[in-house]
Amino acid sequence: MKKHILSLGSLAFLLPVLARAEDVAAAAVTATGGDSGLKTVGAALAIGLPGIGAALGISKAAASGLEGIARNPGAAKEIQGNLLLSLVFMELIALLGFAMAFLLK
Repeated sequence: MKKHILSLGSLAFLLPVLARAEDVAAAAVTATGGDSGLKTVGAALAIGLPGIGAALGISKAAASGLEGIARNPGAAKEIQGNLLLSLVFMELIALLGFAMAFLLK
């Protein structure tokens, strides 16, 4: 049940972005007659999907890391180092999606 609520919650963050991208895309296609609207939709997806994935991954990793530290405080330094490294990689994925959106525009 939690997974379904989480999925619906993350979809709720994505829908306004897609709705705005659709409005911009429709206006751009009628104004220019080109496919710049499709680039806008692609840019919105390039920002939204990796952002949602990174946020979900970071929250799950942080929860697991804190749970591990709570169960074994002696291994806190090792868990913390691995946790920070994984958080950096997850955030990098979100930033790459953001950079891809600029390349699409």
